[in-house]
Amino acid sequence: MESQQKLQIEHACARLIKVYCNSIDAHNVDRLLSVFAEDGVWQRPGNPPLTGHAAIRDFVEHHSVGEVSAHHVTNIVVDVEDEDHASSNAYALVFKGVGTNDAGPLPISLPSLVVHYQHKFIQKGGDWFIRYKETRWLFKREDG
Repeated sequence: MESQQKLQIEHACARLIKVYCNSIDAHNVDRLLSVFAEDGVWQRPGNPPLTGHAAIRDFVEHHSVGEVSAHHVTNIVVDVEDEDHASSNAYALVFKGVGTNDAGPLPISLPSLVVHYQHKFIQKGGDWFIRYKETRWLFKREDG
């Protein structure tokens, strides 16, 4: 595989992670689903896996209602396996607040969570998608 193709795959997969975080924070369920393959799996801590768009949509629409969040994703490393498969590791600091920030910013505090993401990506029809996402909580604020 040529280095330019490898860089394009790395960029496309890293972008999916960022779009995921932005979509969660914006409560944009449709955009969030666009990063997952139709049969994509999201494994969350202590929960059964969410498999497919319908299960992911149902969870996201009922989770974190009334919260404002900001995911600061970092240390994204994408490993290209072949032209159609890649994997990655990344970390995120998750800040959360209750209410809205319509009237101004919410008070800041330490991150609620530090999470580790593992991904498996697949290319279908020229586009990249998350085939599998595992979220692990490394640190959790006791009141968060």
